[in-house]
Amino acid sequence: MLDCLLGVPCCFPLDNVINIICSVIKSFSCCAPKISWRLKSDKWFSMLFARGFHNLHESDGHLADLFVTLLGHPEPEQRFVVLQLLGRLVGQDMHGEAVLQSNTIIYKLLSPDLVLSVPESFLSLVVSSTWDQVVLLASSDSLLPLKIHALALLVAYMPYAGRQQLQSFLAAADSVLHVLGKVTHPTCEGPLLRLSLALIAGACLYSPAEDISLISQDIWRNIETIGLSRTEGKLGGLEKKCL
Repeated sequence: MLDCLLGVPCCFPLDNVINIICSVIKSFSCCAPKISWRLKSDKWFSMLFARGFHNLHESDGHLADLFVTLLGHPEPEQRFVVLQLLGRLVGQDMHGEAVLQSNTIIYKLLSPDLVLSVPESFLSLVVSSTWDQVVLLASSDSLLPLKIHALALLVAYMPYAGRQQLQSFLAAADSVLHVLGKVTHPTCEGPLLRLSLALIAGACLYSPAEDISLISQDIWRNIETIGLSRTEGKLGGLEKKCL
């Protein structure tokens, strides 16, 4: 039914039912009896954005609430779907790498040439609404690939984050970024370390100078230790020691 509704020509506006559409997607993603049905949320998100719902001010809250719900979904497949979608919104490609234009979203699923512009106001709302949930996944998701995706998403979130989000991250960086917060294993390598360093750098870049003092001294000591270890050629700890 939702496929048919979202598939009607764009000359038939659905603006007045966006809240119902988001509610149906949320209900279907959480309650459908088969996982293949629950994962149709990815296709429906594509169809929603193709219709330009992200340009409607009245849809912002409904979409943000839907993102938050799926980020907290008990099934990792659902969390992965929304992490990928949010990554595309803020300018990541399918592999988590940055692209040149952070306010465009490309949907090859619908059309190889479909490139949609995303308003910065919408991105700021999405970042502020989903920030806490993404930080939670980055710090404590049980699956390493999802943790890495969440860390990469936070890196892309930095330009859109408000001062309150950045302050909370800086103050809790030692507990969020376990790779840098553990004094006993500061010399680990791999994507967790690279993304953790990128997060600290991004947070410092977009924060006023006085907020940088919120970062724990343990973080700075471990960064210094990592730098010295690299210089001396002694960096070789296994990343799994930091999990």
